[in-house]
Amino acid sequence: MKTSKSVAFALLALACLSFSVSAGAAPLNITMDPNTGLPVSDVSLGQGGDYSVTGNFNFAVANISLYNSFSATSLPTPVMDGFASYIYGNPGPVDLTGFDYAILHYVKGKGGTSQAGGVEVFYLDGMTGNFTFPDMGLGPNGVGHLSTVRLFGSAPQSVPDAGSTLALLGISLSGLAYARRFLNR
Repeated sequence: MKTSKSVAFALLALACLSFSVSAGAAPLNITMDPNTGLPVSDVSLGQGGDYSVTGNFNFAVANISLYNSFSATSLPTPVMDGFASYIYGNPGPVDLTGFDYAILHYVKGKGGTSQAGGVEVFYLDGMTGNFTFPDMGLGPNGVGHLSTVRLFGSAPQSVPDAGSTLALLGISLSGLAYARRFLNR
């Protein structure tokens, strides 16, 4: 009986801790077709801006707005400050720390349908450290090699003030103490 109480307590503690852990395991392709407002694997470079940082940024802003409307989410708005740009080929591992979005351009390649290739938009979901994007595009517009990677951050999100954070911590610890008392009966 004591083992089952210990297991129950451990599961309760794990559940409380899971609220503070962020997943952020892999980039999420959030590319939307600007004509239909539906998810796609990539869009033609002509629809996705141009080769410039400003063109990629403006497309990202419009794409994120479409994605938020389609999926009823509220991904943060990208900002131009502190962007990173890797052009002319796959840079290999890219440090994603501090960035929220990646805009990838793949060349047309054999069988690609867009003359200028395809653009893909990824939400990085809190990822940190190095990540290597696929060398070949998802298509159908750009199925060739990776040509450009552009990384953008987002506007700072509101964070709970210290009082709210302390209150939540107190409630969690009180719950754990109560659960321990209850399970020790």
